[in-house]
Amino acid sequence: MAGRHALCGALALAALGLTPLGTTGAQERASLRPFSAEEQRALAEQAVGSDKLRALARGQRLRALRVFPEQVEKDGEPAVVAVAILVNYGTGEALRVRLDPGTRQVDDVVPLKGRPQSSSEEREEARDLLAKAKEAAPLMTAGARIEGGFVVDPPGGEPQGRYLEFHVVTADGRTFLAEAIVDLAGGRVAALRRAERKDGGA
Repeated sequence: MAGRHALCGALALAALGLTPLGTTGAQERASLRPFSAEEQRALAEQAVGSDKLRALARGQRLRALRVFPEQVEKDGEPAVVAVAILVNYGTGEALRVRLDPGTRQVDDVVPLKGRPQSSSEEREEARDLLAKAKEAAPLMTAGARIEGGFVVDPPGGEPQGRYLEFHVVTADGRTFLAEAIVDLAGGRVAALRRAERKDGGA
Protein backbone atom coordinates (compact mmCIF):
# COMPACT_ATOMS: atom_id res chain seq x y z
CA MET A 1 0.00 0.00 0.00
CA ALA A 2 2.77 2.40 0.96
CA GLY A 3 4.46 1.70 -2.34
CA ARG A 4 1.28 2.45 -4.26
CA HIS A 5 0.85 5.81 -2.45
CA ALA A 6 4.46 6.71 -3.18
CA LEU A 7 3.97 5.89 -6.85
CA CYS A 8 0.79 8.01 -7.05
CA GLY A 9 2.59 10.91 -5.39
CA ALA A 10 5.48 10.67 -7.81
CA LEU A 11 3.12 10.60 -10.80
CA ALA A 12 1.26 13.68 -9.50
CA LEU A 13 4.51 15.60 -9.13
CA ALA A 14 5.63 14.51 -12.58
CA ALA A 15 2.40 15.87 -14.04
CA LEU A 16 3.30 19.24 -12.54
CA GLY A 17 6.81 19.06 -13.94
CA LEU A 18 8.42 18.40 -10.55
CA THR A 19 10.66 15.70 -9.17
CA PRO A 20 9.82 13.83 -5.93
CA LEU A 21 10.98 15.17 -2.57
CA GLY A 22 14.52 14.22 -1.67
CA THR A 23 16.09 15.49 -4.89
CA THR A 24 18.29 18.54 -4.85
CA GLY A 25 16.96 22.05 -5.42
CA ALA A 26 18.89 22.25 -8.70
CA GLN A 27 17.22 19.05 -9.94
CA GLU A 28 13.76 20.36 -9.00
CA ARG A 29 14.33 23.65 -10.82
CA ALA A 30 15.68 21.87 -13.87
CA SER A 31 12.55 19.69 -14.08
CA LEU A 32 10.09 22.60 -14.00
CA ARG A 33 8.19 22.23 -17.27
CA PRO A 34 7.49 25.45 -19.23
CA PHE A 35 3.86 26.04 -20.17
CA SER A 36 2.90 25.29 -23.74
CA ALA A 37 1.78 28.15 -25.97
CA GLU A 38 -1.83 27.01 -25.57
CA GLU A 39 -1.50 26.92 -21.77
CA GLN A 40 0.05 30.38 -21.74
CA ARG A 41 -2.81 31.79 -23.81
CA ALA A 42 -5.45 30.20 -21.58
CA LEU A 43 -3.79 31.38 -18.37
CA ALA A 44 -3.28 34.88 -19.76
CA GLU A 45 -6.95 35.12 -20.77
CA GLN A 46 -8.02 33.92 -17.34
CA ALA A 47 -5.81 36.46 -15.59
CA VAL A 48 -6.90 39.40 -17.73
CA GLY A 49 -10.57 38.42 -17.57
CA SER A 50 -10.77 37.69 -13.86
CA ASP A 51 -13.14 39.76 -11.72
CA LYS A 52 -10.24 40.87 -9.53
CA LEU A 53 -8.26 42.27 -12.47
CA ARG A 54 -11.31 43.81 -14.12
CA ALA A 55 -12.03 45.70 -10.92
CA LEU A 56 -8.44 46.96 -10.74
CA ALA A 57 -8.37 48.00 -14.41
CA ARG A 58 -11.68 49.88 -14.20
CA GLY A 59 -12.48 49.48 -17.86
CA GLN A 60 -8.94 50.03 -19.12
CA ARG A 61 -7.22 47.50 -21.37
CA LEU A 62 -4.96 44.90 -19.77
CA ARG A 63 -2.52 42.78 -21.74
CA ALA A 64 -0.44 39.79 -20.69
CA LEU A 65 3.20 40.16 -21.71
CA ARG A 66 4.38 36.74 -20.56
CA VAL A 67 3.25 33.75 -18.51
CA PHE A 68 5.64 31.31 -16.87
CA PRO A 69 5.64 28.61 -14.15
CA GLU A 70 7.17 29.22 -10.77
CA GLN A 71 7.92 26.66 -8.09
CA VAL A 72 6.68 27.42 -4.58
CA GLU A 73 6.22 25.48 -1.37
CA LYS A 74 2.72 24.77 -0.08
CA ASP A 75 2.28 22.95 3.21
CA GLY A 76 5.86 21.77 3.02
CA GLU A 77 5.44 20.28 -0.46
CA PRO A 78 6.73 21.62 -3.81
CA ALA A 79 4.01 23.02 -6.05
CA VAL A 80 3.77 24.96 -9.29
CA VAL A 81 1.97 28.26 -9.75
CA ALA A 82 1.54 30.32 -12.90
CA VAL A 83 2.88 33.88 -12.93
CA ALA A 84 1.55 36.39 -15.46
CA ILE A 85 3.12 39.79 -16.08
CA LEU A 86 0.40 42.19 -17.16
CA VAL A 87 0.47 45.80 -18.32
CA ASN A 88 -2.34 48.33 -18.14
CA TYR A 89 -2.49 50.14 -21.48
CA GLY A 90 -4.40 53.02 -19.92
CA THR A 91 -1.74 53.87 -17.34
CA GLY A 92 1.39 52.03 -18.48
CA GLU A 93 1.59 50.33 -15.07
CA ALA A 94 2.50 46.68 -14.67
CA LEU A 95 1.20 43.90 -12.43
CA ARG A 96 2.54 40.53 -11.33
CA VAL A 97 -0.35 38.08 -11.09
CA ARG A 98 -0.17 34.60 -9.59
CA LEU A 99 -2.66 31.93 -10.63
CA ASP A 100 -3.37 28.32 -9.73
CA PRO A 101 -2.59 26.51 -13.02
CA GLY A 102 -5.18 23.84 -12.22
CA THR A 103 -8.17 26.00 -11.34
CA ARG A 104 -6.84 29.11 -13.12
CA GLN A 105 -8.01 31.21 -10.20
CA VAL A 106 -6.11 34.42 -9.41
CA ASP A 107 -4.40 34.07 -6.02
CA ASP A 108 -2.32 37.22 -5.78
CA VAL A 109 -1.83 40.56 -7.56
CA VAL A 110 1.25 42.72 -6.92
CA PRO A 111 2.04 46.09 -8.61
CA LEU A 112 5.46 46.20 -10.27
CA LYS A 113 7.79 49.17 -10.28
CA GLY A 114 8.95 50.51 -13.61
CA ARG A 115 7.81 49.31 -17.01
CA PRO A 116 8.38 45.77 -18.23
CA GLN A 117 9.98 45.57 -21.64
CA SER A 118 7.86 44.79 -24.65
CA SER A 119 6.80 41.30 -25.64
CA SER A 120 7.40 39.85 -29.10
CA GLU A 121 3.66 40.14 -29.80
CA GLU A 122 3.69 43.83 -28.91
CA ARG A 123 6.69 44.53 -31.12
CA GLU A 124 5.11 42.67 -34.03
CA GLU A 125 1.86 44.60 -33.63
CA ALA A 126 3.67 47.94 -33.37
CA ARG A 127 5.88 47.25 -36.41
CA ASP A 128 2.77 46.41 -38.42
CA LEU A 129 1.10 49.66 -37.34
CA LEU A 130 4.20 51.63 -38.31
CA ALA A 131 4.64 49.90 -41.66
CA LYS A 132 1.02 50.68 -42.59
CA ALA A 133 0.96 54.28 -41.32
CA LYS A 134 0.47 56.93 -44.00
CA GLU A 135 3.23 59.13 -42.63
CA ALA A 136 5.71 56.25 -42.91
CA ALA A 137 4.65 55.11 -46.38
CA PRO A 138 7.45 56.92 -48.28
CA LEU A 139 10.03 55.20 -46.07
CA MET A 140 8.51 51.73 -46.37
CA THR A 141 8.34 51.80 -50.16
CA ALA A 142 12.10 52.25 -50.21
CA GLY A 143 12.54 48.82 -48.61
CA ALA A 144 13.37 50.19 -45.18
CA ARG A 145 13.75 48.02 -42.09
CA ILE A 146 12.12 48.61 -38.71
CA GLU A 147 14.31 47.92 -35.69
CA GLY A 148 13.94 48.28 -31.94
CA GLY A 149 10.76 48.24 -29.89
CA PHE A 150 11.84 49.60 -26.49
CA VAL A 151 9.23 50.93 -24.06
CA VAL A 152 9.51 54.71 -23.71
CA ASP A 153 7.78 57.68 -22.08
CA PRO A 154 4.83 59.23 -23.92
CA PRO A 155 5.91 61.88 -26.46
CA GLY A 156 5.21 65.47 -25.44
CA GLY A 157 1.50 66.13 -25.00
CA GLU A 158 0.49 62.48 -25.28
CA PRO A 159 -1.46 60.70 -22.49
CA GLN A 160 -0.08 57.89 -20.37
CA GLY A 161 -0.18 54.48 -22.01
CA ARG A 162 2.11 52.01 -23.73
CA TYR A 163 4.60 53.42 -26.24
CA LEU A 164 7.33 51.62 -28.18
CA GLU A 165 10.22 53.34 -29.95
CA PHE A 166 11.59 52.11 -33.28
CA HIS A 167 14.28 53.18 -35.71
CA VAL A 168 13.64 53.00 -39.42
CA VAL A 169 16.83 52.24 -41.35
CA THR A 170 17.73 51.46 -44.94
CA ALA A 171 17.51 47.90 -46.20
CA ASP A 172 21.22 47.34 -45.58
CA GLY A 173 20.91 48.77 -42.05
CA ARG A 174 23.61 51.38 -42.60
CA THR A 175 21.57 54.58 -42.77
CA PHE A 176 19.17 55.94 -40.17
CA LEU A 177 15.98 57.25 -41.77
CA ALA A 178 13.58 58.03 -38.95
CA GLU A 179 12.66 57.52 -35.33
CA ALA A 180 9.09 56.49 -34.62
CA ILE A 181 7.07 56.08 -31.44
CA VAL A 182 4.02 53.83 -31.66
CA ASP A 183 1.07 54.20 -29.31
CA LEU A 184 -0.16 50.65 -28.70
CA ALA A 185 -3.14 51.78 -26.64
CA GLY A 186 -4.34 54.00 -29.47
CA GLY A 187 -3.16 51.75 -32.30
CA ARG A 188 -1.32 54.55 -34.10
CA VAL A 189 1.99 56.26 -34.71
CA ALA A 190 2.28 58.95 -32.03
CA ALA A 191 5.46 60.58 -33.34
CA LEU A 192 7.73 60.30 -36.37
CA ARG A 193 10.98 62.22 -36.68
CA ARG A 194 12.82 61.87 -39.95
CA ALA A 195 16.58 62.16 -40.24
CA GLU A 196 17.79 65.47 -41.55
CA ARG A 197 19.08 65.34 -45.08
CA LYS A 198 22.68 66.28 -45.76
CA ASP A 199 21.54 69.06 -48.04
CA GLY A 200 19.64 70.62 -45.13
CA GLY A 201 16.22 69.31 -46.14
CA ALA A 202 13.90 67.27 -43.89
